[in-house]
Amino acid sequence: MLGGRFESAVAAYGELVRLGAAGPNHWRDYGFCLYQAGRYDEAAGVFRRLVHRNVHAGFAAYMLHYIEVRKGDLGSAARYLRLAVEKEPENREYRSTLARFEKQFGRLLSASGAPRD
Repeated sequence: MLGGRFESAVAAYGELVRLGAAGPNHWRDYGFCLYQAGRYDEAAGVFRRLVHRNVHAGFAAYMLHYIEVRKGDLGSAARYLRLAVEKEPENREYRSTLARFEKQFGRLLSASGAPRD
C-alpha cells in the first residue's frame, strides 16, 4: 500500500526535478521516496549527487549505506556509514548504527580485507 503513495510522491518530486525547480530538501525527499518505493538504483543516484554536492550529505550517506547493505556490499556500506558520522558527528542515530554495524560485521569486514577507514 505505501509503495503506491511513495510512487505518487516520486512522480511529484520528479516533476520538480525535471522543471529545474527542486531545492536541496526536495532532492533529499525525492531520494527518500525513491528508496521507499523500492527504486534503489535511482535513489542511490540522488543520494550520491547530494554527497558530491555536500548537501544533506550525512543523510544521503546514511541512506547509501542501507542501499549497499541491500546489494550485499558491506565494505561500501561501512564507508558510507562512516561518512555519515563524519558529516554529522553529533547524530546519535548514525553513531549508534555505526557501532552496531561494526559489532555485527567488523570481523567479516576484516576477514575480507575491506578497509576500515
